[in-house]
Amino acid sequence: MRHETHHWYELHFHVELVMGGTPLAGTPEIAIARIFDNKWYSGTASAGFVSNSMIQHSMVAVTHGSTTVPGLYEYKVNVAHCTRPNDEAQDGYLVIIQDTGNAVLEHIKVHITNLPAWAEQRSDYTTAGTFGEGVLVHLCNPDSIVASSIATAAIDADAIATDALGALELGADAASEIATAVWSDNLGNYTTAGKAAFDVHNILLGSFANAGATPNARHEATNTNTAGKVYATTVPTPGTADATALVGLSASLRTAQGGALYKVSAVQNDGGGDYIQLVDSAGSTSIPVDANDFLFVQLSRPNDLTAAGVWDAAVASHTTTGTFGDAVRRILCLRQENMRVVYTAWSATNVPTAGTVYIYDSKADLDADPSGSGTGATGSYSFDATFNGSLQPTMYSSGKLS
Repeated sequence: MRHETHHWYELHFHVELVMGGTPLAGTPEIAIARIFDNKWYSGTASAGFVSNSMIQHSMVAVTHGSTTVPGLYEYKVNVAHCTRPNDEAQDGYLVIIQDTGNAVLEHIKVHITNLPAWAEQRSDYTTAGTFGEGVLVHLCNPDSIVASSIATAAIDADAIATDALGALELGADAASEIATAVWSDNLGNYTTAGKAAFDVHNILLGSFANAGATPNARHEATNTNTAGKVYATTVPTPGTADATALVGLSASLRTAQGGALYKVSAVQNDGGGDYIQLVDSAGSTSIPVDANDFLFVQLSRPNDLTAAGVWDAAVASHTTTGTFGDAVRRILCLRQENMRVVYTAWSATNVPTAGTVYIYDSKADLDADPSGSGTGATGSYSFDATFNGSLQPTMYSSGKLS
C-alpha cells in the first residue's frame, strides 16, 4: 500500500502501466471509499459518496495538449463531492486501482490536508460571525465597490483609526478628487443650520447681520408663491424707516435648488401679511418663492451702496487720514465749522503775520480748548503772511501740520 496526501478538494489519482520500460495498453479501474462512514464514491453528477458497495470507475489516459501520454491513466473526483477537513473527511480515503488484464492491483491510503489559509476560497467561508465572513470582500476591480456594497454607517469614526488615512494611503488623484468634490459642491444642497457648509453659504450671502438687527437682514419665507413676495415674521412694517432702508438693496434668495441674486423693490402689505417684493435684473417679479426659503438682504456690501447710504453716513465714522471722508471733514472745519485761529506773530503795525489754525470734530471739543493749545484738535495748519508799506498783503502760505 502506498500513501498519498491530497488537498481536501483535489482528489486526483494516477496509475502507470509500464513493463520493462514499455507502456502497456490497459483498462484500469478505480474505487474510492470514504473511511469515516465506509461509503463508496458513486461518480454520478448528483451524488457523491452514497454507495454501501464498492463501485469501480474507468480511468482515462492522460493527455498533454493533444498528445496522449503512453501508459499513464488518471481519475479525478468531482470537487462538489469532496469534503473539507476537520469534519467527516478527516480520516481520509481508501483507494483501490485494478487492471485485471495486466494483473495490476494497488491500494492507496489518502490523507487529507487543508490548503494554507490564504489559498482558501472566500466563497467557502460565509457563516455569520466567523473570521472568514469578516474578511469576505469584493475584488477591487474598477467599479466593484459601489454605494450598495457598503452598509449604511459601516464606515464611521470608530471604524477608522486616528491617522489611518494619510498621504501614503491616498494617491494624488484621490486627494484631488476629494478636494474637487468638496469645493465644487453646490452650497445650496446644505440647508441644516449649524453645519459648516450652511454657515459658509450664509457668510457669502452677507447674512452675518443677525436676526433682530436694524433693519433685519435675514428673513425666512412663510408662504409659497410665484410673484417674488417674501412673507416673513421679520419683515419690517411697511412705511417705517427700516422698511425704506431695504428698498433698492441686493438680496440673495436661497432655495432648495441653490441661490440667486435679486433686488428689493418694495416692502408692502397686501392683506395677507407684510412682505418684501423682489425683482430680477429685468425688473420682473415672476420669481418662485417657497416656504422656508431664506432671503438675505446684503446691507453692508459695496455692491449694495445707495445714494442714501453714502450721503447719510456719519462724518465722524470716516476719519482715516487720506480718505475722502477725512478730506470732507477738514473742508467743513476750515470753512468756519469748529475751528480756532491762534496768532503767533505780528507786523510793526500789529497786523498778524503768522499763526496756527486748529480744527475740532465738535463744538464741545472746541470749547474745551479755550487757550488754543490744540488739546482735542483733530487737525492743525500753520500760516504765514507778508505785507507792503501800505499794509497790502503780498504773500500768504499755509501748510498742514496734523
